[in-house]
Amino acid sequence: MEYRETKPDKTLLTHVESFWEINTNDQTSSFTKVLIVPEAVFDILFVAKSLFIYNLKNKNYSKLFPGVYFLGLFTESHMLLIPDNTDIFGIRLKPFSLTKITAAPLYKFRDSMVKLENIFGFIKKNEVDVIINTKEYDQRIEYARAFIARIIEKNQNIDLTLRDQLNYLMDSYGSARISSLYSAFYTNKTSLRNHFLSRVGLSPKELARIWRMNYFLQLRLENSSENLTCTGLDAGYFDQAHLIKDFKTFFFTSPLQFMNCQEPEELKIIQERIKRRLTSFYSPL
Repeated sequence: MEYRETKPDKTLLTHVESFWEINTNDQTSSFTKVLIVPEAVFDILFVAKSLFIYNLKNKNYSKLFPGVYFLGLFTESHMLLIPDNTDIFGIRLKPFSLTKITAAPLYKFRDSMVKLENIFGFIKKNEVDVIINTKEYDQRIEYARAFIARIIEKNQNIDLTLRDQLNYLMDSYGSARISSLYSAFYTNKTSLRNHFLSRVGLSPKELARIWRMNYFLQLRLENSSENLTCTGLDAGYFDQAHLIKDFKTFFFTSPLQFMNCQEPEELKIIQERIKRRLTSFYSPL
């Protein structure tokens, strides 16, 4: 499996975190497994061949047919099973990027993959097909840049306060008290929660939990030999029980069981991507 990504140019930095591609060329099996971990970002996914999604919670499969999909913010992990010799291409969007572009409240799309037109209305089939069918990576990026630029061109402004609130939570790696947002941004619990649910899709508390878990996965990448409980404490968890409880809400198993059964390459891609985000490699959130 090969993973690569490209940062957007200056005209798209406000909305786009990166363009990315996964190519499967594993001759040892008919499917390559790709883990989807909650990261508090949106994705537009271009699918050339049918693939399967495995729900880790319910332990069942669903089929995703060729086309272009919108991935809402996930609170639970899933597994993509991609046919061999297949590539999937994505445009990763920042969590505040859709506040003035979509009318539908984004909580309706949490933990879901829906056809892109359900979010942005009519999508030109020829624009999608050229991105799906182009095999040359750099050319595909150019088509994707033009595609997303047309989507956001009508309103490139963002909710700056929402962006700052999200940064406030992420800069603390999810450890900041939600109540501290009230005084910092002159708001209250109900208003803040409702605004986050409508314009991001998750509550402030849910986002904080995701970024704290992401930070745990980053620290695990940097020191895989450290005791898991010690890594959890470094990431901001109160104790071992707190880490295990939160971990199970995302992965439905304990940290030890997860680390022992996960393929190293598969997990490392996610960890590297998380590290880039939390260290502002992509550009400030």
